[in-house]
Amino acid sequence: MTARTDPYAPPAVDEPAAERRDSAWHVEAGCIHVQDGAVLPAIDLETGGTNPALKPVERKFVKAHWSMGSVGLGPLLFLILPRHLKKWDAIPVGISMTVIAMVWLSVYLVIFLALSHRMTFTTYAHPVEEARRKRNKNIRGTLYPLSLVLLISSIYLLFKDTTAFQSTALTCMIVLSVIGMIAISLWQYKERPTLIMTLGSDGWLKLAGIHPDALRHLEDGRVTHPQTP
Repeated sequence: MTARTDPYAPPAVDEPAAERRDSAWHVEAGCIHVQDGAVLPAIDLETGGTNPALKPVERKFVKAHWSMGSVGLGPLLFLILPRHLKKWDAIPVGISMTVIAMVWLSVYLVIFLALSHRMTFTTYAHPVEEARRKRNKNIRGTLYPLSLVLLISSIYLLFKDTTAFQSTALTCMIVLSVIGMIAISLWQYKERPTLIMTLGSDGWLKLAGIHPDALRHLEDGRVTHPQTP
């Protein structure tokens, strides 16, 4: 016996959340879940704005492999080795340090490129704010390596001549490099994005820290944009 249907009941419709699960992104529990290569609607996720001046920007997520942590300890292990183990016969310690550093860097890059999990997705941001963010990122990306090179050069001079630490110039180099690295790290922490990205075990990238207005627009479907298949 077939069940009777109410002729006055409104027609059944599919839930939008279930429909969006078949696309490259969906909203769930106050977060946005995206797949690699997803294109989100034209809305600023950090401010909730829908300004027509918004431009598409590509965001990248990289999950480093756990082995990179152990490889990163290489320079620290090298520093605690006795001096006679840091040089080869008739080869200056500076050359041996350079060769070992290049080998360590090569291993580090191979592990990063081969084992790290990388994902990209496209969202929207105001061009002025995006230009400022990229400019500050480029400045930090230039100053931090310079500070690191200055610190490594100071350490090399110390290994070459332990009495060099008494030099005022060398002391200033070490102090400036350490202060510079700390200042740049604090600057980066202050300008960290509100968007928090976490890779789930199901392969979806979870975006948290979304502005409430952006979530409301996306859940209501008031902002549309062609999705990737």
